[in-house]
Amino acid sequence: LHTQRRRWASSPGSIPPQPVPRVQVITQDRAMCWECLGRIHALLPPMPGRLRDYISTPKENLYMCLHTAVLMDGAPVEVFIQSREMSWIPDFGVG
Repeated sequence: LHTQRRRWASSPGSIPPQPVPRVQVITQDRAMCWECLGRIHALLPPMPGRLRDYISTPKENLYMCLHTAVLMDGAPVEVFIQSREMSWIPDFGVG
């Protein structure tokens, strides 16, 4: 968003960028994350190249999540899918 606002400020007369809405889905387990992703993509068209799989390859800080972007009424919506355990790790860390 910061980069978008900087570009907007450098081009006078343009419309200011709007933040993309985000939805976070918390599931019971890892398998349910993939099932949920399949159902979301069956209901709403996914945006090409906007799927990030941090479950199969977690980040260095052990962040695990599925990121996708879908079109809802023609507007993009970002969706983050995690299990309860995956959502707990970034909040409280690894003990």
